[in-house]
This record gives sequence, C-alpha cells and structure tokens, in this order.
Amino acid sequence: MRKCDLSVVIPVHNESDNIPTLTSRLAATLKKMNISHEVVFVDDGSTDDTVAKLETARALELPEMRIIILSRNFGHQAALDAGLDHACGNAVAMMDGDLQDPPELLPELFNKLREGHDGAYAVRKIREGETMIKRLSCLTFYRLLAFLSQVPIPPDTGDFRIINRRLVDAVREMPERTRFLRGMISWAGFDQVAVAYERPGRYLGTSSYSWSRLIQLALDGITSFSVVPLQICGIAGTLMALITAGFALFITRLKLLRENLPRGWPSLVVLITAIGSIQLLALGIIGEYMGRIYKEVKRRPSYLIKSEISGSQAE
Repeated sequence: MRKCDLSVVIPVHNESDNIPTLTSRLAATLKKMNISHEVVFVDDGSTDDTVAKLETARALELPEMRIIILSRNFGHQAALDAGLDHACGNAVAMMDGDLQDPPELLPELFNKLREGHDGAYAVRKIREGETMIKRLSCLTFYRLLAFLSQVPIPPDTGDFRIINRRLVDAVREMPERTRFLRGMISWAGFDQVAVAYERPGRYLGTSSYSWSRLIQLALDGITSFSVVPLQICGIAGTLMALITAGFALFITRLKLLRENLPRGWPSLVVLITAIGSIQLLALGIIGEYMGRIYKEVKRRPSYLIKSEISGSQAE
C-alpha cells in the first residue's frame, strides 16, 4: 500500500442520511490540512443505500476514499478493527459516521502528533442531544471502569482520536477477539494527550447502538481490563463464610446452654437468601469471563470482508 500522512477510518451502519454532509465536511477539512491522506469507510452490514451514497461521494468529493464492505454486521469495534488493518497512513484517525465526532477537530488532533505525541484523544466536555439517563449511564460506566480497571482509561472519551503508526501497529499485534479499542490503546501506553471538545448531538437518523449493545460494550470494557469483579466475588464469599461461621457458633452456644431456639427464625432465612444471591452473582460474573474465554479459544476472525472498493473497481 502507498503510504500517506493520514488515514481517516470511519465505520458506518445505516448512515445513509448523514453520508453527504459527513463527506462534504470531511473533504473540506482534509483540503485545508494540506497533507496526503486517504479515507477508509467500513460498511458494517448496512441495509440501506449507505454504500451507494459513499460511491457517489467518492466520485464527486473524495477520490482517495476506500470502501471496505463487511459480509454482515459485526459491530462497531470489529468495523474499526477492519479499518485499522487496512489503513496505510503514518497516522490514523478514528471517528464515527453520525457527525457527533466533528471532522473539523481533525487538524487540532493531528497537530498534537506534529508536536511529538504518539496519540491524541478527544474528551467530551459537553454531550448535546443525550437524555439524562444516557448521561448518567455514561458517567457511571466511566467512573466504574476507572475504579475497576488496572489500566488508566481516560473518562468521557470514545474512539474519536488520532494515533501514529507505532500505536496502530501495537494495537494490531494484540490477538484478542473481544475488542475494546479505547482500552487497548490506553493499555499500549506511549505519549497520548487529551483534546477537549463539545460533542454535538446526532445529525440525522437514529443510533444503531441499542441499550443492549451499550451494556455489552460496557461488559467488554470491564472484563477485558479488570479481574476486580472476580476478586470481589472472592471477598464476598469469604465474608459470608465468616458470617455463617459466626451464626454456627452462636447456635452452638445456645444449644449447649440448653436455651430454646426460636422457631421460624427470620434471620436464618435472610442469611440463606444472601448466600444464594452471592453465589448466583458470582456464577454470573464467572460466566461472563468464561464466555469471553470461549470466544478467544475458537479463534474466529473478528470480521469478514465481502468486497472492497478502491482504485477504479470493486475487488
């Protein structure tokens, strides 16, 4: 592949309404940056005319665009992974296709690399167009992740960032199938800096990230970078064992003193229920980790490519 200064990787899924505005703003921004570049769109199994809109934009505004079409919807992180694998730039920018990651921020992020940093990530200081429940959920997740993770992952950040080739290659060498890229990039270390921005609301359409997918992403992030939940299960089990031993000694004392034990003892029921609840919780957490181990040992690829549009024809 021919090297360029910057590759812009954008995964899209049913973003037909946003493509014309996105490509127009992106083309204007890249022209102002005056660097060699390419744009890699990864279509993650769209069922609308997203690909057709991309081909039109490629013919009119972005001749340097490459379109990677996946065989089905593999998910946002897998689509980003496909983009990283096919990007040839000395630096790679990752951003979403819903215009909540403004292309106009790319020059500021790229300048951080020129200053000698290995990466620059965008931090959301304002989140427009999101409900209070969504904001509280994100706030809780990032704080919980920071508390549990053994790797410092910057809060209030998504995948919108620019990283140099050294960081890109480091991430590509990580073999795990369950991908949480913002955590993996943080784990790699190097010199990365924050750039604050006001995140606008979604331009058009609705997000394909349902609550179930958001919860799955949160679980992937926590289980990929922390074993604290398993340790908590062990601590809780130890505490319950001590409490149970205490109750056993108390009952033994009453029996030796020939005191009448009260019938229908409510505390005993509560204790049994508590022990059962902790056991089920522990099994659930262990199951999450085992499920991810199961995915890893199968060693299936995180994505499959149906076709690629580059040069003058589809491959």
